[in-house]
Amino acid sequence: MLCLPHDLHHPFTLQAAAGKHVLVEKPMALNEVEAQEMVAAADKAGVQLSIGQSSRCIPSYVQARTLLAQQAIGPLLNIIHQRTFWIEQLSTPWRRNLNECGGLYLPLFGSHDIDAILWQAADVPKRVWGSIRATSAVSQGDSDGLIGLELTGGALSSLAFSTRYKKTHRNPLQRRNRPDPNLLIPPDRELNRLSFPSPTEDLSLFLLYKIKFTLPKQHLNTEVFLGFSQSGL
Repeated sequence: MLCLPHDLHHPFTLQAAAGKHVLVEKPMALNEVEAQEMVAAADKAGVQLSIGQSSRCIPSYVQARTLLAQQAIGPLLNIIHQRTFWIEQLSTPWRRNLNECGGLYLPLFGSHDIDAILWQAADVPKRVWGSIRATSAVSQGDSDGLIGLELTGGALSSLAFSTRYKKTHRNPLQRRNRPDPNLLIPPDRELNRLSFPSPTEDLSLFLLYKIKFTLPKQHLNTEVFLGFSQSGL
């Protein structure tokens, strides 16, 4: 198991894969070339290389993946993911070093968010685009931005993020067409269950889950919407 600064994932994996199975923390590497070399080293040695994507253990993520795989809701059309939070300081010096960490949101949080979307949808992107900004005093890395993914199955996904957002969401979110108490999301606790619209209602978008974490020096709000065709509702 390799729990190291991000710039050490590649060299230590190449060494360890010579004779051992490897579990390396996310993000896998600092770039695609490093990642491909890590995969090639594991394949050559005949060992297992795994990445520690712990967000796959979140109950609501697991349930969403199961329901999507069962076609229980309808064809997936769109995933809208938003993460807004404030970072007052980073926990270790290497996380503040751009060469060692590789960025801010993308390596520390974006690797979780993108993996969660692709894992739940059981799909891979065929096109990726985005724009990022570096405006935080805690790091020279990406602090704000957006990422777009076009999945091979036809669904679209967008991720918007900001690490400079001090305001905490207080108003519950609800379905687009009209209020429904069954889909109001309590703003003060983590939600680990899913809510679904009635099959008789004419809706094409509904709130799937909202997760709120509070950590020392950080306040994180994550909202995820999934859109489905009306025929699937």
